[in-house]
Amino acid sequence: WVWYISNMLSRAVGTALLGGAVLVSAASFLRRLLLRPRTPPFWPPLRHVVLFKLKESGAEQVVSAFDALILELNELVVGYERGVQCSPEPVCKGMTHAFVLTFADSAARDVYLSHPKHEAFVEQMRSLIEDVCVTDFEVAHSLEVETE
Repeated sequence: WVWYISNMLSRAVGTALLGGAVLVSAASFLRRLLLRPRTPPFWPPLRHVVLFKLKESGAEQVVSAFDALILELNELVVGYERGVQCSPEPVCKGMTHAFVLTFADSAARDVYLSHPKHEAFVEQMRSLIEDVCVTDFEVAHSLEVETE
């Protein structure tokens, strides 16, 4: 399946006319992520959770810039997920977007936080962000639930 995903990404990259550079970077990042040796697994991984309350006018710009930042610093990031707040619970405190980065350890996270590209992202996007909340944790317990 890794070959299939890699092949499909290569085809998508080959046919893309607009944004080709981003697709090439994304394909390269995904290939490295999928093919990265996982034995022995790193444990415990460190999760870096960033919650933003983004100004509506700048949400797409911040999300695109964050994606680009992760692609540029992919040697530090083991995993990356993002999404828009969709909880029906009334306790999101106005946060609109969530970004979850996984690092192999706190040393990789520390390099990321002090990296000039991360610092530039923070400075450039500051005016588009109304509020931010960041928390990090080392995974203490993980459970994979099997479904039928």
